[in-house]
Amino acid sequence: MKRENGFLLLYGSSYSDQNIYYMTKFLSNDPFLCIVSNNFKRKFVYLPEMEIDRAKKEAKFDKISSYNNYNLDELFKKYKDADVAFGKMITDILHEEGIYIVSVMRNFPSFLYKILEKEGISIDTIKNPFEMIRRKKTKQEVEYILKAQKAAEDALITVKKILERSIIKKDYIYYNHSRLTSEYIKAVIEKRLLDNDAFCEGLICSSGVDSADPHSVGRGPIKCGKPIVIDIFPRLMTERYFSDMTRTFVKGEADDKFIEMYNVVLDAQNIAFKMLKPNASCRDIHLSVCEYFESLGYDTIKKNKKINEGFIHTTGHGVGLDIHEPPFIGDNDNFLIEGDVVTIEPGLYYKNIGGIRIEDIVFIKKEGFVNLSNASKDFVIP
Repeated sequence: MKRENGFLLLYGSSYSDQNIYYMTKFLSNDPFLCIVSNNFKRKFVYLPEMEIDRAKKEAKFDKISSYNNYNLDELFKKYKDADVAFGKMITDILHEEGIYIVSVMRNFPSFLYKILEKEGISIDTIKNPFEMIRRKKTKQEVEYILKAQKAAEDALITVKKILERSIIKKDYIYYNHSRLTSEYIKAVIEKRLLDNDAFCEGLICSSGVDSADPHSVGRGPIKCGKPIVIDIFPRLMTERYFSDMTRTFVKGEADDKFIEMYNVVLDAQNIAFKMLKPNASCRDIHLSVCEYFESLGYDTIKKNKKINEGFIHTTGHGVGLDIHEPPFIGDNDNFLIEGDVVTIEPGLYYKNIGGIRIEDIVFIKKEGFVNLSNASKDFVIP
């Protein structure tokens, strides 16, 4: 067998490892093996026998082979250890393909690494080689993200209608004769997402002082006159792509302080928008937002990275098969590239009153950017 090198070894579930799904477009809860040439043009996949027919229908590979072809059951009987048996099988596969030098990413299972190394396979541990190609979204990927975004906007419209139809009694909001709660709103959102073939784990509907914590999922009754932060980041069940959007509302009358904060956050977002284009510095975008907040007396993480009030997080992040992926729009050396899909989400948070956040998702194109979010930015709902 002619020796071949320059291959990347991937092992895991394509539900949990997005790089495996990106390369294979094959969904499996069970981990499987994929061997990819370093130029990503050749892909070999090895699966349990029961998955072979489905893989042939749903994905395209240069080679699809069953574990049965490599005597996995016999190896298990011999070694009495499934992990060792699987490692030995991978070794046999590599030897059959004439591959003796492979690359693996840093999340490659250590037990397999040790077995392969012991069996004479030379292994190079590398940084994620998919980062840049995953950043540059194709037209199809943008369409998937738009589909997820439309699901989020459909859910948000439903929530706004509920708030509009609600009434206020003694500081609380009532809908259909019951106190409106964060749990109820999240249940409504989840149902609308399911209607659109999407779901959202960790959905946020936080109100009042809870909204001062950017990642508080929210709980309990919602009071009038207090911020209601709704952060919807749906994932498509079939295509697996995310979107991400946040809107903040007040039901009833809003204090002048909240109105001021909301307008400042909206202005900060527009400052970031004006800077979005290929080769724009993520650091410059983030620091411009921070400097605007600071010019108006609001603290930011630019001045003190340990603060827990004011603008306490970065300005945005990439979105795709992961909800948080490169580039990250913060104090770093990242630059935007054509094809990036990123969020712009400034916010202000104060423990004694709550928080305000506005988040849109945008596509970076040659001439600048396209805002993929079409949801209105109404703040006060009478």
